[in-house]
Amino acid sequence: MRTSSDSDLQLARAQFERFKALAGDWRMEEGSPIAGEEAMISYRVTAAGSAVEEIVFPGEPHEMVTMYHLDGPVLVLTHYCALGNQPRMVALPKDSDVVSFHFSGAGNLASIRDQHMHDAEFTFTDEDHFQTTWSLWSEGESVNQHTFVYERIAD
Repeated sequence: MRTSSDSDLQLARAQFERFKALAGDWRMEEGSPIAGEEAMISYRVTAAGSAVEEIVFPGEPHEMVTMYHLDGPVLVLTHYCALGNQPRMVALPKDSDVVSFHFSGAGNLASIRDQHMHDAEFTFTDEDHFQTTWSLWSEGESVNQHTFVYERIAD
């Protein structure tokens, strides 16, 4: 009989594999905050397959990096935000097609009431499409949600 911990670890690994499969370049189909410009995102598997690097708006002044990796039986992320803080989030052990991350702390954040990304949800449609929604918090509550729809750029 499997323990809950074994089940959680197996799910976290499946979630992480979804992120590893994103390796390559993507364009935003919907939700770009850059008016009139095609917004890009890039994923790269690094650290001998133990981490995934995401670069949003590469080369732009508001470029941001998010790192994904397993920490024991959970998938975690650290988002290096253009706001100058580094929220950390933990994925809930629910599903590998819809991965929901929730705030677990942050670097460079004086108060939880300061503006920061607090939650993120990824919905994997197929190998060439996914959607993500990030929740921006300020003054202790959600003030905005940004939804982005991505399509893989063919090689």
